[in-house]
Amino acid sequence: MRAPALAVAAALILSGAAQSSMPLRGQVVFAAFTPGNQVHLFRERVDGSGRVRLTYGPGSYDQPDWSPDGRAIVAAGGSGIVILAPGGRILRRIEAPSGVDVPRWSPDGKQVAYLVFSCIDPDSHQDPACADLWVVRPDGAGRRRLTTGGDLNATEGSYDSLYSWSPDGRQIAYTGRHGLTVVDVTTSRKRILRGPTSLQEQYPQWSPDGTWILFEMQRGPFKTSDLSLIAPDGSHFHRLPHTGDTFEPRWSPDGTHIACLLHSSPSELTWGVAVLRPDGSGRRRIGSAGDYQVLEWSPDSTRVLFPAARRAETFELARADGRGLQVRIPGGDNPDWGR
Repeated sequence: MRAPALAVAAALILSGAAQSSMPLRGQVVFAAFTPGNQVHLFRERVDGSGRVRLTYGPGSYDQPDWSPDGRAIVAAGGSGIVILAPGGRILRRIEAPSGVDVPRWSPDGKQVAYLVFSCIDPDSHQDPACADLWVVRPDGAGRRRLTTGGDLNATEGSYDSLYSWSPDGRQIAYTGRHGLTVVDVTTSRKRILRGPTSLQEQYPQWSPDGTWILFEMQRGPFKTSDLSLIAPDGSHFHRLPHTGDTFEPRWSPDGTHIACLLHSSPSELTWGVAVLRPDGSGRRRIGSAGDYQVLEWSPDSTRVLFPAARRAETFELARADGRGLQVRIPGGDNPDWGR
């Protein structure tokens, strides 16, 4: 599990909010360090106001995810998975194997998928480089293991990019030891879309309309990557033009654009944030991020959230059309933007 930002910012930081004609709506839930070096969950409005701490007590909580109806939050914490009300009240605890991370609601809210890190390194410690995929119902029943043998590969990038639900909630796409794969959630049957190669293929993202799976594909050994698309049945694979040096792609909720990060030079500690069309055209840089593993669309597809460059514990909200100034609000890590 990747460590969140060092602390929660103590005060609101706004920049350029008055210049934007688009109102800021919704709430962000995120993780941050608290006194005692524990990680806990916080919620705030996207204008930076109304910050509320959601979790307390021993242990840490991380990787929060809003339910599709906005009435609950799922997170990794305690001895497995926890489901909370938006105000922080614990609705249910679901016991799960050790090493649980990245719980994510199915689009219909009927199931939660999560990862269990299952590999042991030479020093007999859990190796975060591989994990298996599980699902469970929100009431804790129906827990099932969908992959075995540490099939998901997390050697680089963020854990929350390792898998993606199909819009109908029936399948999950992931990249693993056997290549780009789709698993049926009901039967656990797997369909390999692209077999394993010596080139890295990462960050699968199912399009909102279910017609494409977006992923990153390395150009060659020791080279950067292009964004690529493939149909869920394995047909129509193609690389998107003009997308070199990009990674961590995210579909906008309306499916009209893709946000991604741009590789920086080895001497820099910032990453460009870009938005482009699904055919690879119209790429424009909208900001600079201070972390290469956090990128989040607003529910209305008008803004992109990312960690502000050179401003610790701060989120930056940039308009997807590149206009106006960014808005900065207190932040942390692993945010999810809810309605």
